[in-house]
Amino acid sequence: MKMWLNAQGITYRDLALQMDQSVGTICKKVNRQMRWQETDLVWLFENYGLSSDFVIGNTKEHCEEVA
Repeated sequence: MKMWLNAQGITYRDLALQMDQSVGTICKKVNRQMRWQETDLVWLFENYGLSSDFVIGNTKEHCEEVA
């Protein structure tokens, strides 16, 4: 998620404003210190087309990094 935001030129502040959340909350969610909520996942899909698996890091690439 962090790499995707960077590639899109979207800052935590930008995303926080769009999602009506604090910058700190977005930072914690992106850095896996806080869980994304279902409403966040729906919003990210509706606005950016991101799957919940992508957002929370359940991708094949992520699984291979952990293994």
